[in-house]
Amino acid sequence: MLEAAFADVEGLILSRLEFDRSGPTYTADTLEELHRVEPGTELFLIVGADAASDLATWDRPDALRDLATIVIVSRADIKEPEAPGRDWRVVHVRIPPLAISSTDLRRRAAEGEPLDGLMPLAAIHYLRKRGLYADRG
Repeated sequence: MLEAAFADVEGLILSRLEFDRSGPTYTADTLEELHRVEPGTELFLIVGADAASDLATWDRPDALRDLATIVIVSRADIKEPEAPGRDWRVVHVRIPPLAISSTDLRRRAAEGEPLDGLMPLAAIHYLRKRGLYADRG
């Protein structure tokens, strides 16, 4: 679905590392692998404000800090979260508040409620093609 949703986004490359890897995996594993296969490429780890406050407790936080710039996305109506610690490269991105959640999107798809405007059209087509969404409209 991500491939369909982002197919037309210029400059974006989707990786299958997480999808193809077997067994438990951690963000640090993925960053280390991306760094190994694309040395010198600047990596960005995009997280929500809720996850940003816990980054220092993730598996191997030193790898997160050393290998990526952390992009913390938070709604404009909440307090901007602090960086996870000293020496972390952090960029803050503020977005308008949206009353959308992945839980609600899954529920809407299961119940055939409209998804238009809530997710990319290509992703909606992907769900329809696989029988995961049949809107009532």
